[in-house]
Amino acid sequence: MTTSLSQRLEKIARDYVPIAITVFFTILSATPLYLPGYGMIAANLALMAIYYWAVYRPDLLSPLAAFCIGMIYDFLVGTPPGINALVFLLVRALVSRRGGALQGKPFITLWLGFVGVSLSASLATWVISVIWHLTFLNPLPIVFQAGLTIGVFPFVCWLLVWTQHKTLSV
Repeated sequence: MTTSLSQRLEKIARDYVPIAITVFFTILSATPLYLPGYGMIAANLALMAIYYWAVYRPDLLSPLAAFCIGMIYDFLVGTPPGINALVFLLVRALVSRRGGALQGKPFITLWLGFVGVSLSASLATWVISVIWHLTFLNPLPIVFQAGLTIGVFPFVCWLLVWTQHKTLSV
């Protein structure tokens, strides 16, 4: 059975949905919120997308894609090059290996897994930044970012589930 050009193009487009969504979330993540008394913080939407796709469709988010998205994020938010690239790559690798165990489980299990990933990623980012700058950095902004990221995850996850069902379940 041969497939038409339009069917092949449609499959290619679908296969790149996770990368496109994650890049879009990366750009949104670089848009800070200004909260009185806290300066600027932003939820790490890119981390949420990396986590989600690593659980449900690791075949469509390669390690190279996770690394490149991390480099884009580093460039956009001004962190030293490679910090988030390394963190995203590690998250993708670790979650995709264990992610199958989260499929079919209640949402709270997925969310608790993300809490651990988010806190670990935030700590790793902070530690690498301290080493990079050779000075102690205030951990409060990263704590607020982790809290905001964890709190926003259910809404972003709903959007990712919807996107997956609308584009990848055909």
